[in-house]
Amino acid sequence: MTPAPGVIDCNKLDHSIYDIIDAGIDLYYEEAKHELLYNLEEGSDEYESALQELNDKWEPSAVVYLVGDWKKTPNGYEIDKEGKTGWAGTYNNGNGSTLVVEWSKHTTFCQPTSPCYRRRTGGPCGNLDSPGGEVEAYALPSVYALV
Repeated sequence: MTPAPGVIDCNKLDHSIYDIIDAGIDLYYEEAKHELLYNLEEGSDEYESALQELNDKWEPSAVVYLVGDWKKTPNGYEIDKEGKTGWAGTYNNGNGSTLVVEWSKHTTFCQPTSPCYRRRTGGPCGNLDSPGGEVEAYALPSVYALV
């Protein structure tokens, strides 16, 4: 069986995780950018002016980031299993700084999450804050663990 996504509170991780989060892809920004620039010709003065105005005024509130190894495709983004971090996840600061590890070269066994977090295919995700259980979940490399 494929491991479940692993869910962890970023406050329980080494602060270096925020370097990865800060370099992530802000999905709300990407959506706003797409909507604003959809009918403009890339490279035109109008396109560049609209993009600059968006960048100058952009102030995210609740943010959802793709973090770790993702690559852009014609239909959006997909996990890059050949990427340099060895994992891919989603970060949501609207849910109390929660990181969901969607894929990783690392797995661990942990307790199931509450019903708030469910696999896309059904069943619980793994609560990485509660080790030692029956759910095999994708996990972060140990470099992000608090010592």
